[in-house]
Amino acid sequence: MKRFLTQQRGSTSALFVFIWSVALLAIGFALDIGRVFVLREQLRTAEEAAALAGVQQTRYVVEAWFRREENQPVMKCEQVPPALPGEEPELKCTLVDNWVEIAPAVIRGPEAEVWPDAHRIWADQCSGHNVRCARHYHAAECWIEPRSGWAAVQAVAAEAFQMNVRWGGQARTVGPVTVEIETDGKLRPRQLRVGVAAVLEVDALLLPLVGVDTLTVATPGPRTTAELVRREWLGQEAWIGGVRVTSPCLF
Repeated sequence: MKRFLTQQRGSTSALFVFIWSVALLAIGFALDIGRVFVLREQLRTAEEAAALAGVQQTRYVVEAWFRREENQPVMKCEQVPPALPGEEPELKCTLVDNWVEIAPAVIRGPEAEVWPDAHRIWADQCSGHNVRCARHYHAAECWIEPRSGWAAVQAVAAEAFQMNVRWGGQARTVGPVTVEIETDGKLRPRQLRVGVAAVLEVDALLLPLVGVDTLTVATPGPRTTAELVRREWLGQEAWIGGVRVTSPCLF
C-alpha cells in the first residue's frame, strides 16, 4: 500500500511539472505574440509619419508664359511732291511702330506664391517702355517639385521614421527603411506617392525555451504610403492683364 502511494505521488508530481511547463510556454507565446502585434502597430505609425514627412517636402510649381513684343521703331522716309513747279521733292521721314517678338514673360514658382503676385509680375514684365504682352497665357504647366531635391525627400522620410520609433529599446535591429517615390511618369509629374517600409527584429522573451531567439515584425500588406493631395484654395485664380487666369494645377 505504501509503495502504491509513493508511485501515485511521483506521477502527480510529473503531471504537475508537465502542466506548468505547458502553461509557461503558453504564457511566453502569448507575451511574445502580443508584443509582435503592439510593435507592428507602432511600426506602422512610424512608417505613416515618414511617408507624410516625405510628401510635405514637395510642392506644386506653376509655370506660364506670355507672348511679349517690344516696339523697335524704324525710320520710314518718302518723297513729298513739290508744292510748286520747279521745286525739288521733299524727303519726309517719320518713326513707324515696329513690334518685334522678344523673350516671353514667364511666371514661375510655387503655386501659393505665384498667383497672389501674378498681377505684379505682369506689370513688371509686360508694362515696360514700349513693351506689350498677349492678354492670355500660353502653355501653362503645373507639376510637383521637391523643395530641395528628391534625395531630401527620402532623407526627411527616414529621419521622421527614426524620430517616431516608440518601442523603447526593445528592438534589437531595425531593417533598412526603404522610401519609394512614385510619380505619374510624366516629365513634370502632377501626382506623387511616397511609400515607406521597414522591418523590425526583436528578442523573444520566453520563446528561446523552444529555440526561437528573435521575432521579425513587419507591417502586413502593401507598403505604407502618403499622397500629395491638392486642395482648392482662394488663390487658384488671378486677374492678369484683364483676363482671369486659372491655375493649371486644377486641370
